[in-house]
Amino acid sequence: MYGESWKIAEEREQRKKPGQIFCDNHEWKLKQKYKTIQRPDKITWIGGTIYRTITPTTHIWLQSIENPDFHVWIEFSGNNAIVKSGIQVRIENQYLKSIMYADSDKCKDCRYFSDYSDACNYILKL
Repeated sequence: MYGESWKIAEEREQRKKPGQIFCDNHEWKLKQKYKTIQRPDKITWIGGTIYRTITPTTHIWLQSIENPDFHVWIEFSGNNAIVKSGIQVRIENQYLKSIMYADSDKCKDCRYFSDYSDACNYILKL
Protein backbone atom coordinates (compact mmCIF):
# COMPACT_ATOMS: atom_id res chain seq x y z
CA MET A 1 0.00 0.00 0.00
CA TYR A 2 2.75 2.46 0.94
CA GLY A 3 4.64 1.66 -2.27
CA GLU A 4 1.65 2.59 -4.43
CA SER A 5 1.23 5.93 -2.62
CA TRP A 6 4.92 6.67 -3.12
CA LYS A 7 4.62 5.86 -6.82
CA ILE A 8 1.66 8.24 -7.22
CA ALA A 9 3.55 11.01 -5.40
CA GLU A 10 6.62 10.48 -7.60
CA GLU A 11 4.53 10.64 -10.79
CA ARG A 12 2.91 13.88 -9.61
CA GLU A 13 6.35 15.37 -8.90
CA GLN A 14 7.60 14.37 -12.37
CA ARG A 15 4.66 16.17 -14.04
CA LYS A 16 5.69 19.35 -12.18
CA LYS A 17 9.33 19.14 -13.32
CA PRO A 18 9.10 21.12 -16.63
CA GLY A 19 7.34 24.04 -14.92
CA GLN A 20 9.85 24.00 -12.06
CA ILE A 21 12.73 24.11 -14.53
CA PHE A 22 11.11 26.98 -16.42
CA CYS A 23 10.61 28.93 -13.18
CA ASP A 24 14.12 28.21 -11.90
CA ASN A 25 15.67 29.55 -15.09
CA HIS A 26 13.28 32.31 -16.21
CA GLU A 27 10.93 33.44 -13.44
CA TRP A 28 13.40 36.12 -12.27
CA LYS A 29 13.21 37.77 -15.73
CA LEU A 30 9.43 37.64 -15.82
CA LYS A 31 9.09 39.24 -12.35
CA GLN A 32 9.85 42.66 -13.87
CA LYS A 33 6.55 42.52 -15.80
CA TYR A 34 4.46 39.78 -14.18
CA LYS A 35 3.20 38.63 -10.81
CA THR A 36 3.17 34.83 -10.39
CA ILE A 37 -0.31 33.62 -9.39
CA GLN A 38 0.39 29.87 -9.59
CA ARG A 39 3.43 27.75 -10.31
CA PRO A 40 4.55 24.17 -9.67
CA ASP A 41 5.89 23.82 -6.15
CA LYS A 42 8.87 21.75 -5.07
CA ILE A 43 9.36 19.11 -2.44
CA THR A 44 11.21 20.37 0.62
CA TRP A 45 13.91 18.59 2.58
CA ILE A 46 14.00 19.54 6.26
CA GLY A 47 16.19 17.69 8.72
CA GLY A 48 16.42 14.62 6.50
CA THR A 49 12.62 14.40 6.05
CA ILE A 50 10.86 14.89 2.72
CA TYR A 51 7.86 17.20 2.85
CA ARG A 52 5.63 17.08 -0.20
CA THR A 53 2.79 19.39 -1.00
CA ILE A 54 -0.34 17.91 -2.45
CA THR A 55 -0.79 20.72 -4.97
CA PRO A 56 -1.03 19.12 -8.42
CA THR A 57 -0.19 22.39 -10.23
CA THR A 58 1.89 21.74 -13.35
CA HIS A 59 1.23 25.07 -15.11
CA ILE A 60 2.36 28.64 -14.52
CA TRP A 61 -0.19 31.47 -14.26
CA LEU A 62 1.08 35.04 -14.59
CA GLN A 63 -0.69 38.38 -14.16
CA SER A 64 0.64 41.56 -15.78
CA ILE A 65 1.80 44.18 -13.29
CA GLU A 66 1.07 47.03 -15.75
CA ASN A 67 -2.36 45.69 -16.78
CA PRO A 68 -3.83 43.44 -14.05
CA ASP A 69 -6.60 42.33 -16.47
CA PHE A 70 -4.01 40.62 -18.71
CA HIS A 71 -3.06 37.05 -17.78
CA VAL A 72 -0.67 34.49 -19.28
CA TRP A 73 -0.91 30.71 -18.79
CA ILE A 74 2.04 28.40 -19.52
CA GLU A 75 1.55 24.66 -19.89
CA PHE A 76 4.15 22.03 -20.65
CA SER A 77 4.05 19.03 -22.95
CA GLY A 78 7.30 17.11 -23.02
CA ASN A 79 10.01 19.70 -23.66
CA ASN A 80 7.54 22.16 -25.21
CA ALA A 81 6.05 25.23 -23.55
CA ILE A 82 2.53 26.22 -24.58
CA VAL A 83 1.97 29.93 -23.92
CA LYS A 84 -1.63 31.13 -23.79
CA SER A 85 -2.05 34.88 -23.50
CA GLY A 86 -5.13 36.91 -22.73
CA ILE A 87 -6.77 34.06 -20.83
CA GLN A 88 -10.22 34.60 -19.41
CA VAL A 89 -10.33 35.13 -15.64
CA ARG A 90 -13.36 35.52 -13.42
CA ILE A 91 -13.34 36.96 -9.93
CA GLU A 92 -15.70 35.79 -7.22
CA ASN A 93 -16.18 37.45 -3.86
CA GLN A 94 -16.27 34.86 -1.10
CA TYR A 95 -16.17 35.47 2.64
CA LEU A 96 -14.73 38.99 2.49
CA LYS A 97 -12.06 38.17 -0.07
CA SER A 98 -11.85 37.95 -3.85
CA ILE A 99 -10.80 34.71 -5.52
CA MET A 100 -9.61 34.51 -9.14
CA TYR A 101 -10.41 31.55 -11.37
CA ALA A 102 -8.73 31.11 -14.75
CA ASP A 103 -10.14 29.40 -17.84
CA SER A 104 -7.01 28.65 -19.84
CA ASP A 105 -9.07 27.17 -22.69
CA LYS A 106 -10.45 30.65 -23.40
CA CYS A 107 -7.51 32.73 -24.57
CA LYS A 108 -6.74 35.33 -27.23
CA ASP A 109 -3.54 33.69 -28.47
CA CYS A 110 -1.78 30.33 -28.10
CA ARG A 111 1.83 29.70 -29.13
CA TYR A 112 4.06 26.62 -28.92
CA PHE A 113 7.77 26.81 -28.11
CA SER A 114 10.37 24.07 -28.11
CA ASP A 115 12.81 26.32 -26.26
CA TYR A 116 11.98 27.77 -22.84
CA SER A 117 14.17 30.86 -23.46
CA ASP A 118 12.18 31.67 -26.60
CA ALA A 119 8.94 31.27 -24.63
CA CYS A 120 10.21 33.63 -21.93
CA ASN A 121 11.31 36.24 -24.48
CA TYR A 122 7.92 36.04 -26.18
CA ILE A 123 6.11 36.56 -22.86
CA LEU A 124 8.28 39.58 -22.07
CA LYS A 125 7.25 41.16 -25.40
CA LEU A 126 3.51 40.77 -24.75
